[in-house]
Amino acid sequence: MEQSAKKRIGFIDAMRGMTMFLVVVAHVMTFGLGINAEKSILGSVLITFRMPVFFLISGFVAYKTIEKFSTRLYFSTIWKKIIALLIPTIVFFCFACIIKGGNPMSEFMANGFKEYWFMIVLFEIFLIYLTFSLLLKLFGAKDIAMDI
Repeated sequence: MEQSAKKRIGFIDAMRGMTMFLVVVAHVMTFGLGINAEKSILGSVLITFRMPVFFLISGFVAYKTIEKFSTRLYFSTIWKKIIALLIPTIVFFCFACIIKGGNPMSEFMANGFKEYWFMIVLFEIFLIYLTFSLLLKLFGAKDIAMDI
């Protein structure tokens, strides 16, 4: 049975949810309990794979078949990613800075997004992938895109 573009794959969603949970566990260990992640066995194990697996699964979820890819889908997907990734990241970053008594703009200029770096990287990966896919589609190189 062929999967439709809108249909979710349960075990992929479960794996993505598990990696999100592992990120939360690591943050609770580090920031909530004061356990240095590199100095604990659990923390060391979590550090080695939780983010790479999360990005890998997110990339799999982002995959679009090249035959159906279009400029309209490109901009629509980017807009959805801005709403889902960038706006919440900026809002929570600002909120966290204000709670800590800092100025969000000064903090960003000095340190970037700090703890929220992975959301920006995830958006950048989606942007690179989508742009690459669109360029290959526009130049008629869909077979190369499928191989990559």
